[in-house]
Amino acid sequence: MKKTFTLIAAILGFVSLSTAQIGATAPDFTVTDLDGNTHNLYEYLDAGKVVIVDVSATWCNPCWEFHMASFLEDIQSIYGPEGTDQVRVLFYEGDAATTLADLQGTTGATQGDWLTGSNYPIINESPITLDLNIWAPFGFPTINVIRPSDKVIIEDLWNQWAAHPDSDLDAFAAMEEVINGVVGLNEITQAAWSVYPNPTNGVININSSQIHGNSVQLDVVNTMGQIVFSQLVQSTEISGTYALDLTHLDNGQYVLRMTDEKSVLTKTVNIQ
Repeated sequence: MKKTFTLIAAILGFVSLSTAQIGATAPDFTVTDLDGNTHNLYEYLDAGKVVIVDVSATWCNPCWEFHMASFLEDIQSIYGPEGTDQVRVLFYEGDAATTLADLQGTTGATQGDWLTGSNYPIINESPITLDLNIWAPFGFPTINVIRPSDKVIIEDLWNQWAAHPDSDLDAFAAMEEVINGVVGLNEITQAAWSVYPNPTNGVININSSQIHGNSVQLDVVNTMGQIVFSQLVQSTEISGTYALDLTHLDNGQYVLRMTDEKSVLTKTVNIQ
């Protein structure tokens, strides 16, 4: 459960703990990160970017657990400026008393080092300028997903992790599904791809009638969120039937991620 910071919010339990902010229009903000770079929400949204705002606190254990799962680092790598350039991830420290030393993990008021390995901007303000009644109405962590078309908060990625307590892989796949839904990976695109058999003994057949660009990046991600196989395949090979040999991988569940110039598609694959 999220670490609550408002007693009134806890008492008014008729509103779902994890969905209160969903459906709200995200108010604009401009913030400055630890590196001195400014970030304007509506500038990103008007450019068509999905924006993820993680409101957490360094002393919050659930926040730390989510952080250590590296979901946002992976999303930033895949969909951020160095990836498909469809998403902007921002980490907002929700406690105005937090210091740089807290973020560095060198005090008793923190769960650890929040900076090392983080590939997205981190904002630590005092006073707080974001309205936490909107961005984190019932506590930390709240990982808001804002849709660019209407500037509405459509999801809290914490829900996706909480719904899959025994599988980080399923949780990450659910997060990718949310993002892909926002950026326009529609049913037509989904239907244009075939991945079979599934479950598989390790050899997967892939074909698609709808590919954008000359090549497709195939990545296989394990339950720890690590890429265990990566291959660049020419579109002409995928437009036929391409046999992907994963027999060298251990039995288990993986996510197969297929990326062309306009879209990213993920499929959960079971190797038996």
